[in-house]
Amino acid sequence: MLHARPILALLAGTAVFAVGCGEGSRDSVDFTGAEAEVAEVVGDLQEAAESEETTRICRALLTQELASGDCRAKVQQAIDDTDQFALDVRDVRVTGATAAARVITGSGDAERTTTMRFAREGSSWRVSAFE
Repeated sequence: MLHARPILALLAGTAVFAVGCGEGSRDSVDFTGAEAEVAEVVGDLQEAAESEETTRICRALLTQELASGDCRAKVQQAIDDTDQFALDVRDVRVTGATAAARVITGSGDAERTTTMRFAREGSSWRVSAFE
């Protein structure tokens, strides 16, 4: 079940951060193969949040388990509470059908590192948890 707190923590926590070049996780050129695919999902999440594409976030970027319940309303609330949506992927670790990405959020004194977890559903990587 999708809980407001994890989604709010992700989008509010990971959205109130600035990235040096303003490109966020689109710096996936540093990654190859499955690692690049995971980094791309972070970039897709950033874009979808900036565009307030709650349906896309819930249907294409989150695992079915995470997106269950009233996903769109919870994601919209998180977006409404956010000023910026830049993400900077620093590291991706893939282990079979799961992955973890270390993402830098914020800048300066507000900078923090968060971990996003991913699971493969079909042929796509999707966000499965936020830490």
